Amino acid sequence: MSNQIVVHNDKVLSFNDAVSFREQMRNRKKIAEKTLEKLEKDIEALTRGIENSCEHKWVKVVNVDSRGQQEQYCTVCFKHVILNGSGG
Repeated sequence: MSNQIVVHNDKVLSFNDAVSFREQMRNRKKIAEKTLEKLEKDIEALTRGIENSCEHKWVKVVNVDSRGQQEQYCTVCFKHVILNGSGG
């Protein structure tokens, strides 16, 4: 195995270095995924806080694709609500 090489991104690596580099990349990916997951949860929590604190300015719309279902969204925080019934 010591003579085997791997070409990656126009670089020539020894086989062992390539295996090691792949493991390093997998570990970095796991860390990035955990970081992204935490960031997504933080964004969701902040969004809920913004929506709960907003003095909403609602705009009603009719969703033609959903058989005329009425919806509304806030022009300030962009909270989206589906209204039950046809009268709002």
